[in-house]
Amino acid sequence: MSERENSNIGCCDVNKIPVTAQVHQVEKRSAIDDAKENRNTRGDNEISVVLQEQEEKTELEILKTNKFGSELCVRHEENDLDAITVVSDETQMGTKKKINILQNIVLEDGKMKENNEMNEGKTTIRFSDSGENVNAVLQDVLLYPNPKPNKKRRKVDNLPSVLTSDQWVHIAEAKEKDRQRKEEVKKEKQRIREENRTKKLEKQTKKKTKEIVMKTKEAPKSTNNAKKNIRTAIKIGSFVIVRYDDLLYPAEVVQTGKERAKCRAMEKSGAHWKWPQKPDVIWYGIKDILEVISAPTLINTRGVFFVDMIQ
Repeated sequence: MSERENSNIGCCDVNKIPVTAQVHQVEKRSAIDDAKENRNTRGDNEISVVLQEQEEKTELEILKTNKFGSELCVRHEENDLDAITVVSDETQMGTKKKINILQNIVLEDGKMKENNEMNEGKTTIRFSDSGENVNAVLQDVLLYPNPKPNKKRRKVDNLPSVLTSDQWVHIAEAKEKDRQRKEEVKKEKQRIREENRTKKLEKQTKKKTKEIVMKTKEAPKSTNNAKKNIRTAIKIGSFVIVRYDDLLYPAEVVQTGKERAKCRAMEKSGAHWKWPQKPDVIWYGIKDILEVISAPTLINTRGVFFVDMIQ
């Protein structure tokens, strides 16, 4: 065997080639040796014909073995016997990396099996049916239970198939009675709330409309003299006690007239008095103006006044 043949055959690792491939390789080498020995006795055309027949027979035998993964490959050119080389798939691809046949194995579910050696240092994440991330390394060791989705189901009442049946009529009547009962209970609660609200308002009104006790220093001896004194004492800016709807209020005189005066009244605030947000200014007759008093005393910063003559 020549040095060139040894160099071509050496590109494949013989120890890694299956037994059937080694047999075909030996047959190939013997065919090449026979062709070179008979070069002097035969013509080039006869040598090429013998080599071609021998090569075709060898290729057919390799295919009949049904052995996949053989790294042996023989090239042949008809016009040049020196171009016959035995190379591997790694040499054709221009790389020295070994091809792992496990990469081409397809599982039953249609997924390619991961090669941990090729993806060394990388974490492969697979997605389970439930949508959660599952580590591919632990997938063969641990079992990840898929949580069942929580399906909300609406409860449906089972009704008779025939709507005109007696059973369906009883069910419909029971539902109607239940609905009417709930409406009656709702109306009764609403009526009770209205009564309680009315009682509360009446109680507050009675408290506000409580008769105000007026204290006077001394009652005048004569009513005519008292009226005369009031007419002379009423001036703009003075404070008086006025009567409105049988209730007494302190007020300030803003304008005077004949037998009457326009006054700005105060409103009740607990046990004291204050000015209302909207001014309460009306005309009062002399008979409704009872007495002239001193100015109210301010007791806090919230606008609350103390009136000595009215409690």
